[in-house]
Amino acid sequence: MKQGSRGFTLRATLTGLCFATLGVCVNTYLGINFGMGISLGVIAVLVAFSLFSRSSGNESLKEVSIVYLISTSFLQAYWVLGASIYMIERFNDVVLPAWLIPPKEVILAKSLDLRYWVIPLFTLFCLQLISTGLGLIMSLVLGEDLASEERMVFPNIAMSASLIEACFKGGESVRRVVIAIILGLGVTLSIRLLSALTGVNLMLINLSYYLPYGSVLALSLNLGFMAMGYIISASVSLSLMASGLVLYLLLLPILSSKGMVSFSYELNELYNSLIFGFSASPALGMLLIGSACLSLLAMLERRLMGAKSKKELGRGFGELYRVMWNRILRNRGLLYLVTSLLLLIFILAYVLNPLEPFPPLSSLAFVLYSVFLAGFLEFVMLTKMAGETGMTMGVLGIMLYDIPVFLSGYRGYSAYLALSYFRPSPWTGPSVVGLIKYKDMLGIDKSDIVKGKLIGWIPTFLLSAALTLLLWKNLGFGTSTMPSLGLLQTALYVRMLATGSLTGGGTLDPRFFILGGLIGALLEVLTPMSMMGLAIGLLLPPHYVTAMGIGGLVRLYTDRRYGKEYFREKGLLISTGLMASSMIADILMSMLFAFA
Repeated sequence: MKQGSRGFTLRATLTGLCFATLGVCVNTYLGINFGMGISLGVIAVLVAFSLFSRSSGNESLKEVSIVYLISTSFLQAYWVLGASIYMIERFNDVVLPAWLIPPKEVILAKSLDLRYWVIPLFTLFCLQLISTGLGLIMSLVLGEDLASEERMVFPNIAMSASLIEACFKGGESVRRVVIAIILGLGVTLSIRLLSALTGVNLMLINLSYYLPYGSVLALSLNLGFMAMGYIISASVSLSLMASGLVLYLLLLPILSSKGMVSFSYELNELYNSLIFGFSASPALGMLLIGSACLSLLAMLERRLMGAKSKKELGRGFGELYRVMWNRILRNRGLLYLVTSLLLLIFILAYVLNPLEPFPPLSSLAFVLYSVFLAGFLEFVMLTKMAGETGMTMGVLGIMLYDIPVFLSGYRGYSAYLALSYFRPSPWTGPSVVGLIKYKDMLGIDKSDIVKGKLIGWIPTFLLSAALTLLLWKNLGFGTSTMPSLGLLQTALYVRMLATGSLTGGGTLDPRFFILGGLIGALLEVLTPMSMMGLAIGLLLPPHYVTAMGIGGLVRLYTDRRYGKEYFREKGLLISTGLMASSMIADILMSMLFAFA
């Protein structure tokens, strides 16, 4: 783009940083207390447009896009800091290295003496920058390949990109968005208020009581989930619904009768039992080995069908891995940068030894595995999850890192808290690749994405760390004012692994793991179904799969009735408004009830 970085005006940069600062503050608080987060990107777009709309069209478009880019670029530090503090305060056996957290007596005294905090904060900051930098490089090198797949729509970024485009188009486009926002807010707030007044959760309808014992069917009236199902394409959302319905209606009675799952009409309780008792195994089989099977089947299908093959099949892990390293090795500057970052992370792994009391070479070996294999697999899978379904899940990290560490015989805390920093950050993929997908619509290029990310990332990580410590010092963790449910969940999970209390229900079943991968790949090749959609459907609660499936049915209808251009010209704008307003209403009502 000839404009280069002209979109990075002082007002755009400051506005973006203001929303990034607000976002990291809100998400640090919500993450600690409730284990949840929100995006303020839509609000940032609307504010920036109202401030900049009098400027010339193209420049103002880029400025608003830069505001959105920076406002959604923040890094969190609360997870490792908060969880470390929380566990030290509650469990006598927690021992963590000085480079990760100050000594126990400093924590128990609630001291913020910089003499004790400088080294841990500096170390975490350096590790986060190296990890994020490697993840950013992977995103830039593979971004075009991943973004070019038709199913990779990145619904959350598509929503914001379409909103920005609608603002500058004006007229009918804006009216559609405004009407959808009003409708989404009205419907969601009405249902939420009626639920509060009647004491009945009208957002969730559980029909399981009317089915044979053991089967589950539930429906969420959340317009945001339905809109997301519409955005992510009919094949993905309907695949998601199909696998979910098969799981909850047909397989669940069998699983509960065999004692593999504890049946309950309480959906959250049932969901947790089902995830660890069965569904994680076939779902992760699809995500981990399904891609390898898909590569082989796709190659075979192309050879047999030749030019007659019309089905789009995404690239498998092997091909993407080869492409990534070929491009890095052929670009001298990029090769020097990657080599430097890898040397730094290897040196830090050896010196800091997060697997202590194992020897430093053990930590180095595990980091080599993380960098050259597991990190790549997690990056691709998380990016494809976000691209096809708009969601990501931390369960991949559990299977790729935590369980191998546990099975190695390691018993301690530091590895489960710190090893996530010794690998390419997979969380850069969903955001950066999604932005690459819509860079033309947003009027930006790759250099703008890198610059905007760095502007947001560096200060917000430090701010998140500072805010975490201030909240702990003044309000405490696990108190009436700071319930810290997010930290509680992390602490219990890490303690389970660190003390060696992981039992059979938390590990993969190799039979279902392999079978899931084979079935997923076959269905991807032989049917219109999406393997990613099938896998995600096995990992979602029952009311999510039906709501998103309804959105998929609507998408299927509009694509066939009005053509696929209807989605691009009208459907995306309407669903964007419904999705954004519904989520905002949910967040506002949840916060209102939390503080009521």
